[in-house]
Amino acid sequence: KIVDDQLDFALILEDDVRLIQDLKEVITFIQKHSFSEWDYLKIGETPIKRKQIKLTEGAQFNFIRYKKIPIGAFAQIVKFEAAKKLLSNSTEITRPVDVDIQYTWKNKLRISGLTPYAIDAIKGQSDIADVDSKKNYTNRPWIVFKNSVEEWLYRLLS
Repeated sequence: KIVDDQLDFALILEDDVRLIQDLKEVITFIQKHSFSEWDYLKIGETPIKRKQIKLTEGAQFNFIRYKKIPIGAFAQIVKFEAAKKLLSNSTEITRPVDVDIQYTWKNKLRISGLTPYAIDAIKGQSDIADVDSKKNYTNRPWIVFKNSVEEWLYRLLS
């Protein structure tokens, strides 16, 4: 939709979220402060808080960068360029989108966050958690190793 309609950006929310900030204020802030170093902006985070680096400091909101991109895709603003990158990297879907976006070395997404967060996930049992859990993976160390080698090779050859 973002690419087909050539939208500047779109707000994408899952259905199990609650507002903790006025979304109109968030959108107005983003439009007024043309911070250009992002094309995918997280406006909510899972309970595990990642280390953050403030990129800007404002009276109302701050643009931040993550040391490690948090998992979860329940609340984000996606620019046109990010939507194009996501589509071009989705010819083969091998992992959930919230995991896939963490591979910024591969998908070239510039992911930032906006704090204080505007959206919170409603606490409860996830349907995804019922289907599968990382704890059940017997080959998890192999997957981590494989991804690390893949990242190293990709960066080396790029």
